[in-house]
Amino acid sequence: SVVLVGDLNLIRRPQDVRWIDRHLSLDELRCQINGVEIDAVEKLRAWLVETWEDLTRLLQQRRAVCVPPRRPQGRTTWRCECPALLGGTPVVLGHFLSEEDALSFLDPDAQTVQSADGHSLMVRRADSLQVRYLMALRSAFSTSSPVNSWSEGTWQKLSDLYGSSRSAVAMLDWMRLVLDEDGMVDAFADCHPQASERFTVWDQYLNERFSNIGARVDYTVVDRSLWKYVRTGAGLACGSRLPANRDVEGRDFP
Repeated sequence: SVVLVGDLNLIRRPQDVRWIDRHLSLDELRCQINGVEIDAVEKLRAWLVETWEDLTRLLQQRRAVCVPPRRPQGRTTWRCECPALLGGTPVVLGHFLSEEDALSFLDPDAQTVQSADGHSLMVRRADSLQVRYLMALRSAFSTSSPVNSWSEGTWQKLSDLYGSSRSAVAMLDWMRLVLDEDGMVDAFADCHPQASERFTVWDQYLNERFSNIGARVDYTVVDRSLWKYVRTGAGLACGSRLPANRDVEGRDFP
């Protein structure tokens, strides 16, 4: 029997990462979920499907801009920018440590790598983009565009309905094999199936632990033969951050 504990550096489920860092894929967005009312979320979904070609054309025109360090000991970074579209303004999509990262990270095309034994492994499917960058692209459109009328809450609901893990497809396939074929159990997920926004890693450089923008990448995976001995410990306050964990200015405690 085996117990696997450690940092697997993958995000198994959508709820294991903050909603803004999930991926939305064109294929999933095209599959309208039955029973969803024609509200702001459905209108946003339909807009993304209709406008996806414009969004990918924007990303294909992205460029990397060198950002010199502010201090002599600092490090040069690279800013990824996209041009304006339809009367909007240029978009800054993020800062990266290299020019290659700035250009490749937001590539809308499919990405694969070769394994040591020569097999092609899927890293990212085509037409799959992170929610935070789709939201950033809003400013490329004119202020009269409908995309600028939808709130952050609408984007979050869309992410909850259609969002997926941002981890490499090959890594997620491996994790499914571990659980489904090897008969192992993700202990935290099985003990606390309703928990969300329970993370184990944050970008400390950006102080994102304070706002709980993180991911669950650390796991305890247990053989099914041992599962009968597992007991859930103290109760876990499931769900998102609690209002009681905010200071007088509305900021969140870690």
